[in-house]
Amino acid sequence: MAHTSRSGDTQSSTENPEQLNNGPCDNCGIITTQKCSGCRRALFCSKICQKEAWQDHIFDCSNGRPIDTADLLYRACRDGRPPQDEQTNKDFGFDKVWNLTELKNLMGLYYGILIVLRVSTRRVRKWQLNNRLAEHIKLEYETKSPENGRPGYFSWFLANEKVVDQSVLASSFPGVWERGWQAIGGSDTKSRPEIKKAIESWPERKRESFIFYMFLLSGNLPQPDDILWLHFGFCVCRGEQEELRLAKLYLLLVERCTFEEFWLSFNSVVLPGLFLNKELSQDLEEFRHLKVHLSLSPNSMHSVWLLKQLIYTEHNEATKAVSEDYGFANCGNTKEFMELKKAYKRLFDYPKMDEMELDRARLADRIYEYVRGVIETEPKFERLMKNGYPLGEDQSREETDSS
Repeated sequence: MAHTSRSGDTQSSTENPEQLNNGPCDNCGIITTQKCSGCRRALFCSKICQKEAWQDHIFDCSNGRPIDTADLLYRACRDGRPPQDEQTNKDFGFDKVWNLTELKNLMGLYYGILIVLRVSTRRVRKWQLNNRLAEHIKLEYETKSPENGRPGYFSWFLANEKVVDQSVLASSFPGVWERGWQAIGGSDTKSRPEIKKAIESWPERKRESFIFYMFLLSGNLPQPDDILWLHFGFCVCRGEQEELRLAKLYLLLVERCTFEEFWLSFNSVVLPGLFLNKELSQDLEEFRHLKVHLSLSPNSMHSVWLLKQLIYTEHNEATKAVSEDYGFANCGNTKEFMELKKAYKRLFDYPKMDEMELDRARLADRIYEYVRGVIETEPKFERLMKNGYPLGEDQSREETDSS
């Protein structure tokens, strides 16, 4: 299936532009004046360097060939995360794996093919279209990797070739509900309707925990408009790469604990203690503000995280806590609301911004002064960035409106 084209031919030519455009080759760093004729931006000192860099450059070029799922698979391997594109998952078997071990093995298999053995995406795409992935993957490893040095994921693959066999339907593998159910120790004979009916009677936090398990096992991340993004602390992360690291940490945790331990710890607001008991406390500390957040969530949280949720979604209405704490209640019309939202987004996008420093500024009713000290801010926002309940009037505002 072709995706929106932003790419060029597999070996687009180079030409000599004016000296004003000289700079380091995008592949080897040698100063050159030759640039890709497709995008006329990237610099390559030779066709050899351009060819070596092509599988990365294709995403920025504009010379004609549509980006396909093999290209997206390469980018996923390069970035060290499972593919996020549905068609890529289907084309390369990710819709047929359901636990962390299988996911790691399949990712490792393709990483070895595309990054280590440097097989081109064109060849991999051809294998996939002809449903000969298994045959050619085995051939590449067996001819290019010594038998005593072949990675563990290749042994896994030999026992699970049907994962990449497109004649084997994903429906013959457990679905996400069934996978989640089996992961918590449920019977593999229950149907999806039976599973859904069973969890309907569970307490709210137990249901949330089960849905979170399904997110983790399907390789997906909670998004800002999902309550799980707040409740399990993904809101403290700075960007998707950090969110992915947090998901991997949770996967380690659920491998070491029972589902009963997990949801009861979440329900009792003692998840940090569970990380400690499972010898993952040091990993938890690597995420700024996460331990404090999980010591409050899901029962309460600092309203700065609700503000962050607002600015990273399409919502045009703030919760009561955010409206009063961060000045949206002072907006006289929709235009002012959107301008204030954009101003806060610029702040949160700034790498050195600290959410809890903003929270402390909110308590002292010095939001505008803090924001102006971090990024350039128009004077008109001084009137808007006012906390309706500064410290002393209502000290509990930071722990309300969490759900």
